[in-house]
Amino acid sequence: MTEKKPPSKQTQRSNLATVTQTPTKEMRLFDPEQKENFTTEFRNYEDDAWYTVMVTIEDNATLRVRFEKFTDDVDQLFEPSFFGSLEDLHDFEKRFRPLSVQVQDYECGMLVPDVKVCASRHFDTDDLRFYDAVVDSVRHFSF
Repeated sequence: MTEKKPPSKQTQRSNLATVTQTPTKEMRLFDPEQKENFTTEFRNYEDDAWYTVMVTIEDNATLRVRFEKFTDDVDQLFEPSFFGSLEDLHDFEKRFRPLSVQVQDYECGMLVPDVKVCASRHFDTDDLRFYDAVVDSVRHFSF
């Protein structure tokens, strides 16, 4: 099986908003503070971590995946040619899911073994990634 490479990255940056110009000269403005459209998670090809994203279609053909809290230079563009087969398209579709509900501190005591959770790991101060995990065991501590 051939490993898929991430798609190309193409955007321009302005001080107020991201401006994307498509070959049809259509302009779209994207406000980075607009949170309501970031309701999907995407499992990135580069590190297999889940990220909160917004998905848009440009030029009726190119799919843009915008990563929340990241600059536009990490946006991923998927051209139709990226999908060589129907299987490629189905595999791509499995990389998306609804936004995960985060477990709050007060809910940790309710976790039990074999429950699937979304866990995070800091790789350094600016590198936080999220992964699916299964709870192996639960230890209760009193403070």
